Amino acid sequence: MGWNYRIMRHADQNGVWYGLHEAFYTDCQPEGWTKDSVIGEFESVEDLVTSLEKMLNDARRFRGDVLEYTEGPSE
Repeated sequence: MGWNYRIMRHADQNGVWYGLHEAFYTDCQPEGWTKDSVIGEFESVEDLVTSLEKMLNDARRFRGDVLEYTEGPSE
């Protein structure tokens, strides 16, 4: 069984939104996926991709300056 990340379209009582899910495959066919989006909910595919690009840029920019996680500063 293999897996990758896939964009999924959701439609519910609040409207349509897009999320990124881990999808699992058997014989190259999707057989399951994570219940929740791994990065949140987005109004469009473009918003989702833009957010991922920013995340990757920030991760690359600060990879040499990793913060220690504590119960410290909140949002």
